[in-house]
Amino acid sequence: MNDAAAKYWWAAIARHQLLVQHCAGCDRYQHPPASTCRGCHAGARLEWQEHDGLAPVVSYTEVHSSTYPGFTVPYWLATLRIAEEAYLVSNLVDLRGRPHAGLLTRVRFIERGGRTIPVFAPVET
Repeated sequence: MNDAAAKYWWAAIARHQLLVQHCAGCDRYQHPPASTCRGCHAGARLEWQEHDGLAPVVSYTEVHSSTYPGFTVPYWLATLRIAEEAYLVSNLVDLRGRPHAGLLTRVRFIERGGRTIPVFAPVET
């Protein structure tokens, strides 16, 4: 993710802001960010919207081997729905037991390997 859209997204993450791209032309959300809409292929109609940080778990896996510094195994990795048709893969933290599909989570921002990254923790109910 070295293009301008990805750099903009990571800069927002560094400010503890979760953004999602929205196309005003076809009303589609997308992630990962891109320079054009994956739905209608327009570039000029893309806009950034701040996300409220809530995301349900769609799927998950427990990771037992990692090549990334600062990640102690095992850890949980999940696909989270951040908008209709827009998904983000991230770590799950502060779990009590196993995660499950539909688990509502909220974004948190942590420092890892010299970079701010978004992770998600269960919402207290």
